[in-house]
Amino acid sequence: MFSKLINIVFLLLVAIIILGLIYPNSVRAAIANNIWSVRFIKGAYAQGGVDPRAFSPPATHKHAGMLLANQALKLDDVGLALDYMAPLRNSADSLVRHTIANLHFLQGEVAPAVEIWKSLGEWHTLEQAYRQLEGDEQILALQAAYELFPERYARPLVSALLTKANQLLEEDQIDQAILVYQRVLSINPGQQEALAAMENLADSDE
Repeated sequence: MFSKLINIVFLLLVAIIILGLIYPNSVRAAIANNIWSVRFIKGAYAQGGVDPRAFSPPATHKHAGMLLANQALKLDDVGLALDYMAPLRNSADSLVRHTIANLHFLQGEVAPAVEIWKSLGEWHTLEQAYRQLEGDEQILALQAAYELFPERYARPLVSALLTKANQLLEEDQIDQAILVYQRVLSINPGQQEALAAMENLADSDE
């Protein structure tokens, strides 16, 4: 058993050497990235948090910005975290995009956060978000969650829309209220409260 393990390790070393000869830059970059990551993690987590500006990652490290951004968040510096993530804004990496969405949300930028979470299919994250929101922003997150998972979010979305429509009605914003009631009925055509409101509004116009 021990001899087999030695043989496996030997073959891995040979493979690494061969790759190093064929793709020397790639192997060197990978080694440099790994060394930096280990040093960063040791410093950041062993000490319970350090200033991320004290670290200079290799240019080839794709996720260094995320590591630095997370460390900046530990210091409650959302702006610095966004700065670290800025070069990664066009990344197709789902983890990177999720992190950027979280940072938007922390800065109160709900719309771009919701857009990213929806594109990633993260209905569960949208649910967590809408429970922390109110008014139009809550409806925005609920609408995105509903489009991903209508069976789960139709009821809470209708409830939020009814609250908005009733508030608009109380404020005498009739046209806007009608639009929201119509939106409710497009989701649930038999919704009694919306139907009754629309009938009352129709009678009042006669």
